[in-house]
Amino acid sequence: MSNQIWLLPEIFEKLWRDERNYLILESGQEVDLGDQVLIEEGNAMGVRTGRALEARVTALSRAGEEGLPRDLMVIAVKPLLKRAR
Repeated sequence: MSNQIWLLPEIFEKLWRDERNYLILESGQEVDLGDQVLIEEGNAMGVRTGRALEARVTALSRAGEEGLPRDLMVIAVKPLLKRAR
């Protein structure tokens, strides 16, 4: 995995249930088209819950492009594997 991302449960749940296929990230993330990402669920205290998705980046809009603020980017992801401990 080239990138690890953790999400709060309310956002992670939408990905887990295939109700959402995109993420809004801070622009400091070095993510590129075709990259694999590990997306972990965690609470507001930063404690991981044990659920995770391995996904591939299928599309992206970089910070400052397409009307996005300079500090945010949007990536589309396709889940490849779901894990729960």
